[in-house]
Amino acid sequence: MNRTDDPSGHMSIDEIMEKLRANWRPEVGCERVSVDDALGRVPAQDILSEMDIPVHRGAECDGIAVRSMDFASGTPDVSSWVLGRDFAVADMGDDFDDRFDAVIPIEDVDLSGGKLTLRGAYATPGRLIEPRGGTVRKGEVLARCGARLSSIDIANLITAGVTGAAVLKRPKVAFIPTGSELVPAGSIPSRGQVIDCDSAMARALLGARGADVVPFPVVNDARRDLEGALCQAMSSCDIVLVSGGSSKGAEDICPKLIAQDAVFFNHYVRARPGRPIAVAIKGGKAIVNIPGPAFSAYFALQWCVCGLIEHWFGLRDTPRPVISARVKSDFMLDRLPLAYGLFFHVSMESGVPVATALDEDTRGELFMRANAFTILPIGSPGFRAGEALDLYQID
Repeated sequence: MNRTDDPSGHMSIDEIMEKLRANWRPEVGCERVSVDDALGRVPAQDILSEMDIPVHRGAECDGIAVRSMDFASGTPDVSSWVLGRDFAVADMGDDFDDRFDAVIPIEDVDLSGGKLTLRGAYATPGRLIEPRGGTVRKGEVLARCGARLSSIDIANLITAGVTGAAVLKRPKVAFIPTGSELVPAGSIPSRGQVIDCDSAMARALLGARGADVVPFPVVNDARRDLEGALCQAMSSCDIVLVSGGSSKGAEDICPKLIAQDAVFFNHYVRARPGRPIAVAIKGGKAIVNIPGPAFSAYFALQWCVCGLIEHWFGLRDTPRPVISARVKSDFMLDRLPLAYGLFFHVSMESGVPVATALDEDTRGELFMRANAFTILPIGSPGFRAGEALDLYQID
């Protein structure tokens, strides 16, 4: 497969991101939220336990609580033992009467017929008992500053009595779709019209990364209209995205507008699809002009805008869900000086994940079948059929 392109003078993906990070130092505030609403949020400071867990002590397994002294000479005769007097039921995590100081696991116990029977059981002081604070101590760090909170973190915080947390504010991301041919989602397009799908895609993708996306109405390809939308977005949002008009056509005016008074500006990237992306830092805001076609916009959002959101939170290179699959056919490149974004359809065949590459030349089927993607690095020769690739899941 032959590819021709002239990327001379253009920055790579990595170079652009380094420049953006170096020139954008957003002032990120914090807010307090309920732990119930804190999934995916980034703590502004370490979150500490409010109590000892267990608060006194607790059984480390299901079983019965006993006096270890009764087992000093081996397993005692328990035929006359009475529940509550000689032993107690102790489910995992439960506390029990202070008279008992050991737990026998339920696998060694038979309580059928209301009569206790033990099978090779033994007890020593403290056996299978978690002491006070054995899980976590009051004041112990449960979640670190700067690390996204997971579902397990939420459970741990609730368990340790934490009800609220100080977290970094979410960035506001303006999304301005442009193009006289665009009509809003829900419209029935006439001849020559296209439904704006980039706004919804950006809102879903960036919202999952921790941003609040502010959708703007479609802006026509007119300088005055675009200037007004940019001014409004920059006054109210932290990151400004403009979709469409990023190339060098007569109507592609956005790159010129965002370049004015920018402390950093770059137009075009050594990557495809999405080569005409334009990025700028000005007025303390990050501005990205992404290409309009959805398959190009997706890659620009992934490598650039998601990277800006990570930078906002002080994160970098957060792991993504990966699918390891064997590709079904060759996809050979000519070691281009370009990174190459590629969609895949991954399915199970005989219990093995296999991946079919969806080339942009067959763009009509891309979004109908794609469930994974990768960005091949600059100089990649592509891949051969049967080769195993680690692909990112599309979420």
